[in-house]
Amino acid sequence: MAEGITDILGSQPESDVSSAASIPKRMVDRLDPRLVNVLTVIGFAAPVLGYFWFLHHYSLNVVVGDQWDDVTVIERSYTHFFDWSSLWAQHNENRIFFPNLVVLLLAYTTHFNIQVEEFLSATMLSMTTALLIWAHKRRSPSIPWLYYCPVVLLAFSIVQYGNTLWGFQMAWYMVMLSLATTMVLLDRTTLTWLVLLGAIAAAVVGSFSSLQGLLIWPAGIVLLYHRRRRLPFFLIWIAAAVASMTLYFYNFNT
Repeated sequence: MAEGITDILGSQPESDVSSAASIPKRMVDRLDPRLVNVLTVIGFAAPVLGYFWFLHHYSLNVVVGDQWDDVTVIERSYTHFFDWSSLWAQHNENRIFFPNLVVLLLAYTTHFNIQVEEFLSATMLSMTTALLIWAHKRRSPSIPWLYYCPVVLLAFSIVQYGNTLWGFQMAWYMVMLSLATTMVLLDRTTLTWLVLLGAIAAAVVGSFSSLQGLLIWPAGIVLLYHRRRRLPFFLIWIAAAVASMTLYFYNFNT
């Protein structure tokens, strides 16, 4: 009987080993680690460098289209430095309060150099991509960095040249950065009140950068639910969302 028990106990690890050995390896696991590192660096660096080269080669310091409204905001700032009416004014369906603040900063520091504005947008895109990849990598540390290269390639595709070469679209890049910041903060393993306030602040910036920034609030609710956060966190987030949307649509001209 003792031998039978020993055989049973001894056979179990062998079964585990055989089942583990039968699991197919990922393609990246079959490659030389040094080659994987090289491919990862190229996969991350090439799209980013190509994007910035494209911007450097084709950008012009010229005011185009809707950006003439920025000139009005700048002009009024010389009469009243913080002219609330021009900063808060609708641009079509958008409240672009925070992009207007950035425009004033650029006006007083770079004489509103459009190329600087476009490179600022590219920097925001870089930060957004890094934050989103970091948020996912934090949840799935076993995923190789090489697998994130398609994310970088898509984010920095020059198919979006219309946004890349138009400084006015800085507002859209601010929305994306606000979304990424909110997701990184809310998706932490431990959510504190201070971190929640930081996420709310990021969502507010996104909300008052363009209309689509309001979508950050429902996205945050989904993430709070998925992470099974405490009820007070839900209530504060919903209260901030309602307050932001109410303020956004107050005296809204349709």
